[in-house]
Amino acid sequence: MDHPELRALCDDIQAAQRREIEQMEAIAARLP
Repeated sequence: MDHPELRALCDDIQAAQRREIEQMEAIAARLP
């Protein structure tokens, strides 16, 4: 069974998580 809409939703979630991680890493890089 293939669920392209479910796969697209998972891709969106993973992309959002990557952006959040990148933002946290950018903030951490500015900390002393």
